[in-house]
Amino acid sequence: MSSAETFKYAVQVEDAEGNQLPETVVAKDFADVTVVDADTVTKVHELGLVTTVEGKDVAWKNPTVTQADQVKIVATVFENGLGTKTTDKDEEGKATTEATELATKTPTIAKVTSSDPTVAFYDNTKGIQVRKDGKVTFTVEFEDKDIEALQTTVEVTTVAKQTATSIKAEDLKVKADAETAVKFDVLDQNGEKLRTNAIVFVAVKPEGKKEAEATALEVTAGAATTDLTFAKGNNVVTVYGADKENAVDKEVVLGTFKVEAVDVSDEAKIEEYKLVQADDNKKDDEDNFLPLDLNIDEDVNNTELKLDVEAYIKDIKVGLKDGVELVAKSSDAKVVALESSTNGYATVTQEDAKVTATAKAAGEAVITLYTKEGDLLTPVATYDVKVNDTTKAITELPFKEGVKHVTVKDSDETEDKLKDAVIAAVDEKVKLTANKIAKVEPVKANGIVIVTMAKEYGGKEIVLPALFTSLESLETVVDSTTTPAVPAVEQTFVLESIKSTSSTITVEDQKFQATELEELKSTVEAAELTDDFKYAVEATGDNWVVTKSKVVSNTAIPTETDVEGSTSGEKEYKIVLEENTYTATELEELKSTVEAAELTDDFKYAVEATGDNWVVTKSKVVSNAAIPTLETSYTATDGLDKSYTAATPEDLATALTTAGYTVDSETDETKLVVTKAEVPAKTTYTQTVTFTFSNNVTLADDASFELKDADGKVIATEANAEDNAKTVTIKIITEDKPSPTVATATLEGATVNKILQIIKDEKVESTEG
Repeated sequence: MSSAETFKYAVQVEDAEGNQLPETVVAKDFADVTVVDADTVTKVHELGLVTTVEGKDVAWKNPTVTQADQVKIVATVFENGLGTKTTDKDEEGKATTEATELATKTPTIAKVTSSDPTVAFYDNTKGIQVRKDGKVTFTVEFEDKDIEALQTTVEVTTVAKQTATSIKAEDLKVKADAETAVKFDVLDQNGEKLRTNAIVFVAVKPEGKKEAEATALEVTAGAATTDLTFAKGNNVVTVYGADKENAVDKEVVLGTFKVEAVDVSDEAKIEEYKLVQADDNKKDDEDNFLPLDLNIDEDVNNTELKLDVEAYIKDIKVGLKDGVELVAKSSDAKVVALESSTNGYATVTQEDAKVTATAKAAGEAVITLYTKEGDLLTPVATYDVKVNDTTKAITELPFKEGVKHVTVKDSDETEDKLKDAVIAAVDEKVKLTANKIAKVEPVKANGIVIVTMAKEYGGKEIVLPALFTSLESLETVVDSTTTPAVPAVEQTFVLESIKSTSSTITVEDQKFQATELEELKSTVEAAELTDDFKYAVEATGDNWVVTKSKVVSNTAIPTETDVEGSTSGEKEYKIVLEENTYTATELEELKSTVEAAELTDDFKYAVEATGDNWVVTKSKVVSNAAIPTLETSYTATDGLDKSYTAATPEDLATALTTAGYTVDSETDETKLVVTKAEVPAKTTYTQTVTFTFSNNVTLADDASFELKDADGKVIATEANAEDNAKTVTIKIITEDKPSPTVATATLEGATVNKILQIIKDEKVESTEG
């Protein structure tokens, strides 16, 4: 639905008894809704003039526009369809985020017409083009015709060219016969400060003497600065204009000002001291000093104040005197502390002539400057200091969109990591940083963290839901493999029964099959296995006893080694059998130790020393489930690449049907007719998912895995993991390409540090197990 499009809607609800309210929706129940775009300007409140300074548009504050000025007309106050205005402020008087964003959407001006183009006209690229002195009204039309403009005209006074006609200066009192910096402004015919450069001439006339020769001075953007030396007494400074050749034109006097030069000897005693703000203190955009503020936000925080120590004789500023010791002290060091202070007093050096103060707490204090003669302190100047703390207390910590809890990993339970976990979960609009948090206390039993804000931010305790997990990371890699499509065909096969019977037994992953029980026994006993082992099989009642023997080479014969730590020369013997190490001080004791060893799967060792070798026998009693049973096998005669074994033809037919085959119901003891429609191959995608835990993982026998993308179409088909490893890898194969970002990951049956972790839909529940 596009911006400004409208529609109607009505609401009908159902109560507890199932009644529709209202029973019937009529025309008056419908409300009109207009869809608006927050980025679209709908109303312009004010127009204004701007100029570009260092790549940014700034308001034009001069009453006139000249040919040399570059000034444009723009919308300065406007709003969007939601009623947001560019002048909206928050509680602290700052522009809101929405207002700041809207300010970047300045509506485009299509055309600006002039009431008198002979005075000035408008160029969309260059701005106001001045032709001569006068007044003109510009009428603005916006490119978007739907914008409601509450102001459409701007009146401008034009000046073809600024001409220097006067100066703005103050009378001065200076030190006689010393070079002094003199400043004044040059104004134009309308009393405005020149915005272009110019040449003027300055001449000094001492009292009772002839005026000195006028010297040229270049004025930059109306500001004139020059170094002059004045004789003792009253002096008059005259500023003259320049002629066309930039020579002095004494017929054009721009203005005069007086300078009183006072004889101040180096031996004279300082009459007055002052503490004044140093120019390098923080200032706002309008060059005003910022107040001290303990607000921790970077754009507000201002905790340092530098004061210049100034000395005066007969109202003339002079340097500090040698031999005069100065110290400063704060009336309340808990509010304002002075740098490099001893016992509360900071020494003022003649070279630096500064006092540096640091705000410590909100309040007021007075900095006093003293002269120090021995133990006598005489106050000579004071400066009142006020410290604000406009830090806004944080009373709530809303989560980011889609986040429901703080996620705390086993490896993250340090002060810094806990703070990071909270910051990661909280909405960016809070501007939460580590220094705003005093501490984070995890409470696993309740599934929460208690966040205590720093004192400067209110110190409130805020309880947030938390997820405690051993899962360190969940990484996914997606690859694709393409299999050519094949036509769907229906294939029919005949399964014929083998006439003879066969028996099978599985012993330690080895499968043996024969047509007679005795033949099966012989086959098992004759099997050549790894590490020179052989099986012996004996049927005893309902059980089978399987014996596994191995001839151990000479290297396994125990060798004598010194007993560690023994002082009497004791010897010990070692032997390693299937990764189990046995140690004893006597050979017979070693043999007994090995024979008595309880191993996995009910196996036991028997050991016999025969000459240079040891014979190790490992026996196991096989349960009833392993006793072979006689079954019937069916094999395809027409090329079907599968064979099936079942106790009866009916069991086999059921198994085949479950596997997706169609089985002819007219079966007999020797033959089955089987039909299967082959499905065309498709492109498949493999996604590897790795769960990484902070501790080792053991998988239960019934561990299950599942991974889904945003559409829920990806399933786990294979899972691999090693005991005592920190990672579990899952391989998923799907016909639909999965999203690289996991939407739902499930791992059930993974034991991590004796805690069963169930990870599902970003939720982890821990239970003892």
